Amino acid sequence: MNFTIRNLFFSVLKNINRYKYTYISIAAVIQFILICGLWIIAKIFQLALTLAGEEHLNKNNILNILINPYSFCNIKYINTYSSILYVY
Repeated sequence: MNFTIRNLFFSVLKNINRYKYTYISIAAVIQFILICGLWIIAKIFQLALTLAGEEHLNKNNILNILINPYSFCNIKYINTYSSILYVY
């Protein structure tokens, strides 16, 4: 088969034009999932800070957060959820 760059270029443009609403809708859904997922991860991390008895994260209280078993389990949950979120 002999493919030319010109034919491939026009085929790609035709494909984009034909399925543009599908591409836009899929991109909007993926963007919505990403925004909601990041918000959920932020809330879970805030919960880990609260369970450790801290208001904010700084260099002095990182050890306290990692030693506390409730916040450590929550941080493990954050890692699992974020990896699942970015795989899909």
